[in-house]
Amino acid sequence: MVDAMAQGHRAAEAIDAYLRGAKLAPTNGASALETASNPKPDAAKQERVKMPQAAPAARLRDFTEIDLGYSVEQAWPKRSGAWPAVCAASACSA
Repeated sequence: MVDAMAQGHRAAEAIDAYLRGAKLAPTNGASALETASNPKPDAAKQERVKMPQAAPAARLRDFTEIDLGYSVEQAWPKRSGAWPAVCAASACSA
């Protein structure tokens, strides 16, 4: 349990360092962690698709999820041209 608490504390420090844009300080003789660079820095920016949500009136009646989730078309738009290998190998249709 002590190890789990220490790992949680280390995770919190890592999140804090990431949000501040600082490098994570090394511990126990390890080197500082490096973040991966963007492999396609010149790629066009795409707007995020807003997740569909249940109507407020429907949410008052029960405890179902508010976020309804994305459809396959919303998750992987055809304009991207790249369907995940899992989807291509299975019965995904779009």
